Amino acid sequence: MEMKIPELEQYLIALKAELRVADDLKEDICREISQNLYDKFNELLVKGYGIEDGISYTLEGFEDPKKLAKMFNSIHREPIVLNKAIRFAYDRKPAVAAIVITLLMTLMM
Repeated sequence: MEMKIPELEQYLIALKAELRVADDLKEDICREISQNLYDKFNELLVKGYGIEDGISYTLEGFEDPKKLAKMFNSIHREPIVLNKAIRFAYDRKPAVAAIVITLLMTLMM
């Protein structure tokens, strides 16, 4: 069983609270973001970072949960803004854009 990191869990709680999408979609989004958060955190630990630094650098690599939720909310409501949302995410955090694209491709299948 994977260790739960309170700071990462708080990020996910904040994200979930801001998502204005169907419950099943909300769960899918949070599951995907959780996987990416923990993957990044574990990658940093393997590279020799301490737990505190790993948490800090992991969270720095992700968009503010309110902004990320706003982006998902916009995409869900207005498919026409998909390109703008991906471009917005990429301009801020390329890792977030990759997550958004992966999640959207999964949801479209």
